[in-house]
Amino acid sequence: MRPAISAVLVLACALPALAADPPAGVIRVTAVYPGADARTLDDTVIAPLFKQLVGVEGMTRIESEAQEDGTGTVTVYFEPKADLNFAQMAVQNRASLARPVIPAPCRKLGLSVRKLPASPTVFWVALTSADDKPDAAFLANYATIYLQNELCRVPGVVDVRVVGSGELGIRVLVKPDRLRAYNVSVGDVVEQLRRQNVEVAAGGAIGGRAVAASGRLTKPEEFADVILKATRDGEILRVKDVATVELGHATGESAGSGLAYVNGKPATLIAVTAWPAQVTADKLLKVDAADELPPGVRFDVVADPAADRRLEVEVRVPPGSSPEYTRTKATEATELIRGLPGKPHTVAFAKGRRSDAVTILIKLPAKGGPTVKDVNKALDALPNAAIRVGAVPPGGEAFPVRLALTGPLEGDDEALREVTDRFVARLLKEPGVAEPGVYPGPPEPHFAVNTDRDKCAQASVGLDDVFTTLQMSLGGVHATHTSVFGRMLPVTVRAAPESARFVEDLEMLFVRNATGEMVPLTKFTTLKKTLAPPAIVRVNGRRAVIVTAAPAAGQTPAEIAALCLKLAPEVLPKGYRVKDLTEPSR
Repeated sequence: MRPAISAVLVLACALPALAADPPAGVIRVTAVYPGADARTLDDTVIAPLFKQLVGVEGMTRIESEAQEDGTGTVTVYFEPKADLNFAQMAVQNRASLARPVIPAPCRKLGLSVRKLPASPTVFWVALTSADDKPDAAFLANYATIYLQNELCRVPGVVDVRVVGSGELGIRVLVKPDRLRAYNVSVGDVVEQLRRQNVEVAAGGAIGGRAVAASGRLTKPEEFADVILKATRDGEILRVKDVATVELGHATGESAGSGLAYVNGKPATLIAVTAWPAQVTADKLLKVDAADELPPGVRFDVVADPAADRRLEVEVRVPPGSSPEYTRTKATEATELIRGLPGKPHTVAFAKGRRSDAVTILIKLPAKGGPTVKDVNKALDALPNAAIRVGAVPPGGEAFPVRLALTGPLEGDDEALREVTDRFVARLLKEPGVAEPGVYPGPPEPHFAVNTDRDKCAQASVGLDDVFTTLQMSLGGVHATHTSVFGRMLPVTVRAAPESARFVEDLEMLFVRNATGEMVPLTKFTTLKKTLAPPAIVRVNGRRAVIVTAAPAAGQTPAEIAALCLKLAPEVLPKGYRVKDLTEPSR
């Protein structure tokens, strides 16, 4: 008998039964720690995973990334001839050993372990409305509920992600002023949601007839009716008295600012990741759900990596920009591009979950169309935005040259950034190196919340209550989960949008002490302005900055990567090195 594995194995989509794995692949572990910044995630989740995964049989390197939205990944690269099925099991087993030391909020959401190609193919599929009557929220829900699983079942597809909206789930949006008025804490709400959403079914037979009883809640109104407290006089306080409960996608910056456009019009975009040469656009368009679309809704493949000639534009606005500002810049950039001769077809979406970075894909005709120079010139009219433009050959990438610059194990983050700037400045002098860029960017303005543990003890306030309340306001607390439309969905408690727009809104938060008194959170916490990294990247455990670039016309990514390695010693001090991560051209 095989030993039980405690971590959660998520195989988003399966390979076709008879298809062989491509020459190179990776195994990726993904974790989510709501409310954690990049540094906290790196220290408490990524580090334990790295400790267990380093040295797994057949690996060639490990890359990790901790993002400021609490999402982290550890990607293990393997030798070209490695058996990825065996590799996945090995990574799964080792990842499970890290679970006991991973923070509880992350542990409850589980770890996903996926098998992916090292150089995946990504199709972009769009749901659009001809008359704008089905709004963006409807389209996002429809894509998640009816299309995501069907696309995932297409042979060769490994992952399907709805872009431009957060995760679908039951959202309990609490109002801090109502909590205080009713003498209820965030912990009370979370606890009662968990207790009253009983996940065990009781059933049997009486008199030859089947009898079943289930305590599982599935509808928003059922969660809204959860009892928080009751009196002997018959008065009942329910969740709906202190919160709004809805089924929907997460909103705000963690959801990628809700930015997804096709030719300048709002859309829902679906990123379909597949093994190279195993999926075609026609196969995606033939899923059953495509024949059952609501009236006025279109389902199209708007970017075919195997067939399309494309340009890719990266637009970055100042750090801390609001989602509204980013959407405005994305709209302005799209209008400038579509103003070029031929009115090029465009697809725009938020890059990752950040609200200050936008990617615009430009589909070119079979012959001709705007050039990189044309697009750069048009976007010169876009102020307050950093732009880089690259050509995407069929099956390729806009910026295929990929390098990792690392420093000493005990090196300083600021020093690594300074060395990176010198390296990029040197690359800019080389005509063969086009549009070099770095990730992650420099540290950004950030508020650090410090909790005085002594004051908490003196006021008889539990630290758990303080941190749960903060987590509710900053990222959301995972309370439980439910099944809707055949999908397991999270039930998350978070502050209502109008109560979590400004840092000053933290002053509205209260916790209950041991005597039942509601005490302001500001009595135990202080806010400090500081700088924090938007993400922390490591390669083989060392802090790294990823440098990407495009080769100039007539040169290959491998040639430019070799040139960059040759130039590095000119500017890199002792203890710093550059590693080539460029994938072989397909």
